[in-house]
Amino acid sequence: MAKMDDYSLLRAFRKLEMFSNLDSEEARILLALGEARSYTPPAKLWSAGEHSNFFIVVLNGHLRAIKPDGQIFFELGPGEVMGVGDVFTGGQRALDIEVAETSHVLFFYHQKLRALIENNPLIYIKVLEAVVRLLRAELKERTGV
Repeated sequence: MAKMDDYSLLRAFRKLEMFSNLDSEEARILLALGEARSYTPPAKLWSAGEHSNFFIVVLNGHLRAIKPDGQIFFELGPGEVMGVGDVFTGGQRALDIEVAETSHVLFFYHQKLRALIENNPLIYIKVLEAVVRLLRAELKERTGV
């Protein structure tokens, strides 16, 4: 699969709800820290038990979260994020993530995000705010509270 060109990548990134609190320049700065990758089935992005030092954002396509017993737990589509909690806590992956269909995915590594504290602390704060909003929405969805 061909890589996304810079313009298409920025357009897709700006549409993501998670980063809607960033202005255009902040989005460009954060996007420059990410690594865009393309995958086709049956690629695996990670396995349960692996150390976590990055999170992903699905730009297009679909991924599957697979439980240790091999059952599909859920699917991830465009705009969805996975691994964001572990990247800040240094945890281990709980699920396998496999490619269900051709996908473009952004990887954000902990070390590069931490560099924002020195260079662009406001962007780092906005990313953390986005993470909290995301986690709050997931909690509400799962608990109904």
